[in-house]
Amino acid sequence: MTMPIFKEDEILYKDVMTMDMVDLGYVAAIEYNDIIIISKGTKQEYKVPKSRIMRYNESEILLDILSSELDRYIG
Repeated sequence: MTMPIFKEDEILYKDVMTMDMVDLGYVAAIEYNDIIIISKGTKQEYKVPKSRIMRYNESEILLDILSSELDRYIG
């Protein structure tokens, strides 16, 4: 899968959704090859490779990850 081209400041603080439309949280930080997502309710931290971004728009990011797969990305 080809990763979309983006400027890192374009995705910082955007809301993040899983492929099955579960609201994951927001992008709190960006590391070399990863985005750090913080859930809004539990403040759980997820470290997700940038390559898992399927697409994004002005308000949200869609990952190519199902909510059932999130355990492997807990930071």
